[in-house]
Amino acid sequence: MRKLVFLLLLNSLAAFSQKIENTKAEAVGEKIVITYDLTRGEPGDNYTVSIFASHNNFTTALSKVNGDVGAHVREGTGKRIEWESKLELGKYKGPLTFEIEAIIVAPLTLKTELTSTKRGKTLPLRWRGGDQNQNVKIELVKAGVVQGFVGTPSNNGSYEWNVSSKQKPGKDYVLRLVNGRETVNSKPFAIKRKIPVWVKIGVPLVVGVLLLPKAGTKSSSDRL
Repeated sequence: MRKLVFLLLLNSLAAFSQKIENTKAEAVGEKIVITYDLTRGEPGDNYTVSIFASHNNFTTALSKVNGDVGAHVREGTGKRIEWESKLELGKYKGPLTFEIEAIIVAPLTLKTELTSTKRGKTLPLRWRGGDQNQNVKIELVKAGVVQGFVGTPSNNGSYEWNVSSKQKPGKDYVLRLVNGRETVNSKPFAIKRKIPVWVKIGVPLVVGVLLLPKAGTKSSSDRL
């Protein structure tokens, strides 16, 4: 093989603050050895790692591999994958480009903490985990009743919620995230008016006028 080029593929993992770095690929005998660091995740996370190559246009993950690849790969440095390239490539000759993919395996967790928001406001929602192959349905719920659908984004860990300007103000609203068989709820929060009622109506202001005695004069209480 004349050339090895390593191409890093992160896709949705960037949304979960995880990173693949220090990637290298080299030929060692009839094997290709690929090393990488898997960092910036959260304690206890594990990943399903797959590696692809350009000989089949990255359509199918390489199968003749062992090491830090497949399911249950933990975060750490100095990760190593050995690929039996001759067994998988056959008579293929030419340059190879690789893509590595690490999909987080973690329960669906809402990271955004809400106490209150206002109508008409754009609120960034952040979550992690869940099934990467399924969208996340986000619902606005109050007293167990769905008040509206916030959105159905892909599971990339983030979504910008535009709170409806017509949403009824109140307390004890909850956001419900549904992803496959997993469901997670936010803590109860309030939705407030963008402009307080007293400002809309207009509360009259009472202005008091204090009259002070002129300089050089005495008030009646000062006279003997």
